[in-house]
Amino acid sequence: FRSAVAVIEGLAAITPAEGEYQEALVNTLGWLADTERDQGRIAVAVGLRERQIALVRNRLGSGSEDVNLRARLLSAHQGLGLLLLSQGNSEEGLAQLRSAVAAAVAL
Repeated sequence: FRSAVAVIEGLAAITPAEGEYQEALVNTLGWLADTERDQGRIAVAVGLRERQIALVRNRLGSGSEDVNLRARLLSAHQGLGLLLLSQGNSEEGLAQLRSAVAAAVAL
């Protein structure tokens, strides 16, 4: 997945208005975060989820009403929340899970 992220990042950077590449990058970051989590690299997975959330928020901030993008925000917050809880960071983990609920309500 790491090499896929690099390729998609390049395409997304060249064509920032092309939603397809931006969405692919968001999805790939999530998949890579899950892979890193499964291999015990929680800190790396946290960073990837934070990056995924930032990308989605950026896209939504530009006026996108894409329901799929909003669903990605939900799963990214949920994934980050669970990662933070697994590190013993209850306060931030619960805040992320609350953000996931807010994203679900917004759907």
